[in-house]
Amino acid sequence: QMHNVMPSYKGAEKRGTQHLVGHSSRAFFKLDTKVGPRPRQHTLTYASNPQFTCGATTEDEEIVLGNKMGEFRLYDGKPNRDGKYKIAKTLVSGLGDPLTAVTATRDGHWIVGTTDHYLVVLPVKLRDSDKTGFQKSLGKLKPRPYKLSLKNEDWIRYKLTDVCFTPAHFSYGADGEENGIITSTGSMAVIWNFMSVKQGRLDDYKTKVLEDFIMATQVPVDMNQAVVMTMQHSVACERTVSK
Repeated sequence: QMHNVMPSYKGAEKRGTQHLVGHSSRAFFKLDTKVGPRPRQHTLTYASNPQFTCGATTEDEEIVLGNKMGEFRLYDGKPNRDGKYKIAKTLVSGLGDPLTAVTATRDGHWIVGTTDHYLVVLPVKLRDSDKTGFQKSLGKLKPRPYKLSLKNEDWIRYKLTDVCFTPAHFSYGADGEENGIITSTGSMAVIWNFMSVKQGRLDDYKTKVLEDFIMATQVPVDMNQAVVMTMQHSVACERTVSK
């Protein structure tokens, strides 16, 4: 049973592609939308069940898959001689809670995972190298996850009793570079300053409370400095500008 479908590379919405990547709880595969009735091309199926829940791609067609144990598996997205996807280059443990969504920067240097109660941020570029965990095993250099969560004072300020974050996305500045991490919970949108996060300052975020429950946030194609928030009865668009 297919759980999720995503573009074969990040930015495909702008340039167009006939290929998608899909996954189930124990397998993932490339789909050719112009081929039927057997559209699957490269496939990798696990004998054991890794319980995949979400996935994303980079600009170079690398693939990251998250699972119910909070783990991240990084693949280079290339087939082997048999035409099957290669096994993961890197397996990174998260913080133990199920991942509901995952995304990556265009260059594959950073990964953000969403759980119900917090976000997980991973730097996966090797030090003193252009390689990432998608291309080469990180081995003993596996990163310690950054945990993004709301400050205690905001729980009190907004009278929160629980949070349930929607899938996080990157926002982009005028230069096209990732500058924010956007999610929401209830009627409140939350935008972390990505530059601050990369420097280890994890509490640098701003909030925006709307009148309706936010069902999803998304950064539209060709609208780098804006985020669209879908609510139960309306849609709102907010500008996102880095500090």
